[in-house]
Amino acid sequence: MALFKKAARLLRYIIPTLYVNFHYLPLAQAVRLPIVLYRPHLIKCKGKIVIDTDEPIRTGMIQLGNYSVSIYPNNGITLDIRGTIIFKGACVIGNDSYLSVGETGTVTIGKRFVANVLKICCYQSITFQEDVRFGWECLVMDTDFHRLTNTKGTVEHEVSGRILIESGCWIAARCMIMKNTYLPSKCVVAARSFLNKHYDIAPCTMLAGQPAKVVKEGVFRNISQERQGQ
Repeated sequence: MALFKKAARLLRYIIPTLYVNFHYLPLAQAVRLPIVLYRPHLIKCKGKIVIDTDEPIRTGMIQLGNYSVSIYPNNGITLDIRGTIIFKGACVIGNDSYLSVGETGTVTIGKRFVANVLKICCYQSITFQEDVRFGWECLVMDTDFHRLTNTKGTVEHEVSGRILIESGCWIAARCMIMKNTYLPSKCVVAARSFLNKHYDIAPCTMLAGQPAKVVKEGVFRNISQERQGQ
């Protein structure tokens, strides 16, 4: 029964799935349907989607909008693509998620990326390395959209700034990651934290708060241990 339901969902969204694969990907990749969309809302399909991986290209290796969190609306995925999205391998982004990439933006998503209810807004550069995990209802945004000017008429800051999240980081529910954020590998970010700067800290550090500060060192989320039920 579960297999039948999954097949029925795929059939329902096969047309937009076919469109996105054949619109963006080389024919040799597109025929394998590596990108599968669930309840897609296609606002703009310009720019580029690139799959740059050493993994075998397989059907459904990139799943966008998959219904995985029952306490959030089953709204699938909203795509507003004017810039570039680069997938480095397998990726799952859950329901009620949004990917908005401006003409000057590039989002790079490392292999084995998993996120639930994620909103990304990119106008410059957002990079997630491999094995990055996001909890529910997180926002990643590399732009403020608006500048602040002081009373002397001088612009106070740049509108956009690069974001880099290194490998193995775990971002818990309802976190906000803003422009100019750099996070070293295997860091843990507690729920409802706010990040907006270069964190010059060691790997395997826990951050929490608004703004986020170091609360613990020498800890990380061991995904392989969880899979083994330890």
